[in-house]
Order: sequence, then structure tokens, then C-alpha cells
Amino acid sequence: MRRIYKLITISFFIAISCTGYCQNESLIKEKIEGRVIDTLEINENNVVIHTIWLNDTLRVKIQDQELTFDFEKMNKAFSGNTSLNTEKGRQEFMQFMKTSGQNCYSYALERYFDSNGFGNQRVFNKKTFIGVKTIHQIVDHYFDEIMTFNTHPKRNLKTKLPDNVLLAFIDPLDSISHTIYYSDGVFYTKNGKFKATKFTNLKKYLKECYTDTKMIKVYRFDKLKLNLSLHP
Repeated sequence: MRRIYKLITISFFIAISCTGYCQNESLIKEKIEGRVIDTLEINENNVVIHTIWLNDTLRVKIQDQELTFDFEKMNKAFSGNTSLNTEKGRQEFMQFMKTSGQNCYSYALERYFDSNGFGNQRVFNKKTFIGVKTIHQIVDHYFDEIMTFNTHPKRNLKTKLPDNVLLAFIDPLDSISHTIYYSDGVFYTKNGKFKATKFTNLKKYLKECYTDTKMIKVYRFDKLKLNLSLHP
């Protein structure tokens, strides 16, 4: 029964609407919205799936619509020394876990696409979590790197940025450790399991959260690559 429920959850969040459009328009709509092709894992409170988005197969973790936890068992594990033995504590924990359903990669992409008339995509949302391999896959295949700057010397952090861009923080291993949506002097971010927030001081933010960032890459969605993926 739980397996059936999770499969319904997948369909709910990555749904494809079959309309009366011509076949070509229907295929374009499907590529933008996403289409589940395989269920890889069924876990407690989430599933991991493969979904087709544009021309790529992405690995995405989807949080269940309704979360369930055995609070009594969790209390025993901590010998009762936990806030989970109160109703308020349980509600706060539940809210925290719901917030943890989306990570920085998914959040930044959702903000970017919502701000660029691409809001009908359903892959990046408050219930989806994508890994570092997937974010590299997306920016490599569908974004243009329009500028790059090192985080040292610190004066580089005052570099004037173009509006409406995706920022990728690059760590010493040349991996994307964090992504942010930036526009009009405001940085929109979500750190791990915590609530989304915004800030205006990049230097302060890096010092507090991502001290190992060696470089920042600035991306914009490539419309030519989009058109080629929709009309191969």
C-alpha cells in the first residue's frame, strides 16, 4: 500500500498533462515539465526517480506529500532527552523536515526558471532534492557560463554582477558546492535543510557559510540549447 502511495506522490509532483494539442506541442510540453521513467528507490518519506527533462535523464529525490515519523521510537533512542516528547517540539521537527525536502540546487533553479517564464517546469520545487552530479549535468548542458571570478583577493567579491543569473560556488575540488539565484542586488539562497533566505552582502555570506569557495561562476540559461533540445 505504501508503495502505491509513493507512486501516486511521484505522479502528483512530476505530472504530465495530456491535452488536445498536436503531437509536437505535446512532446515539447512533456520535455519542459518532466516525465518519470523509472523509480530507483522507495524510502521512508521520499522516493528517488529518474525523470526525463529536456534531453537529459535526471536523478531526483522527491519528498512524500505527507511525512511520517515514529516519535516514540525516536524518544527512546535519545533516552527521552529530546523536545520530541512535546507536541510543540514534534510540530517544529516536522516543519524542519518538510523544509529539508528541497536543497540549494533545486531552489536556485526553481527561482531562476520562475523568473524567466519557465514556471511550468515541475522538476525543481519545494519537494525535490538533486545531487551535485545532476546540477553539473544541468548547467553543462543548458546554461552558458557568462563570467567567472576568484574569491581571492576579497575585492573580487565586489564585482558587479548582471541581473537574473544563476551563481555557482566552486570548491577546491572544482565541484559546485552551492547555487544561488541573483537579481537586482539580491541573492536568493537555501542552505541545506534550512529555510530559504536572501542577502545582499556576498563577502559576509561566504565568510559565514562557504569559506572554502575558491571561485564563483555566473550562468544564464542558453535559449539556443533549449530550442535544440525541444526541436532536435
